[in-house]
Amino acid sequence: MGLSWQSCAEVVSYEPQKIKALIENIFLNPLGEDLDGITSVHNLRIQGNSVLFDSAGYGCYGVESENQMCSTLFEKIFNGFTGALVCFEYVQPCQGQDYYFSSTWAKPEGVVDWQDSTTYFQYSSVLLEEGDLCEDADEGDFDIAFVSYIELDRLEKIKEFTPNLYAAYSAAKGDGFENWDECPDSKSAISYTTACELAESYSDRWDDVIDEFHTDMREWVKADNRLSSLEDFSLPDDFPLLQTTCLF
Repeated sequence: MGLSWQSCAEVVSYEPQKIKALIENIFLNPLGEDLDGITSVHNLRIQGNSVLFDSAGYGCYGVESENQMCSTLFEKIFNGFTGALVCFEYVQPCQGQDYYFSSTWAKPEGVVDWQDSTTYFQYSSVLLEEGDLCEDADEGDFDIAFVSYIELDRLEKIKEFTPNLYAAYSAAKGDGFENWDECPDSKSAISYTTACELAESYSDRWDDVIDEFHTDMREWVKADNRLSSLEDFSLPDDFPLLQTTCLF
């Protein structure tokens, strides 16, 4: 039994009806393929040029190391569609895992040659609650790993979305608390460990404070799709944008 993940996924194309039909056909399994372990699809729907769906807590779609099998749904979609395509998912834990992640797949028109990286693009990142990462660190099949921090000046900007965390921060600041963390760009910040300390000492809503820290982690991975870094090919100029956006 693998770990349980909640993935929210989006597939963007010029032909969303065909993508929706392709996904449905994959799970009808007309070729008799072994689909055991391929994460199932829930709430499948079309919105503009996007096909949206989620995993209902049963897994993810684009990162092999976090899937029960070496084949993923994104791979099957890429193999079954010759048009330009972007697949994206952001993933949060369902069993107290201490990391969140996202994956982005993109391809131009044509058939994918998995031996030729100029025919497709893949990127995945993982955001950890805490840790000590060396330069160019990664974990498993992820391209890059980050440790989560909330910079103090950014917390001021997002306090509408993190009211309990902000209240604990304000109370600590008023009490003379100075044990702030330093994030990689040397700005004062709150790490997960410090958020737990603030929740314990300066709030009577511990769960809400920590949930808001995790909300920030989820929004961070939603924003990290790296499509702007495509080098080997370009999507058409009028290609539809991802509709998945972060709250702040």
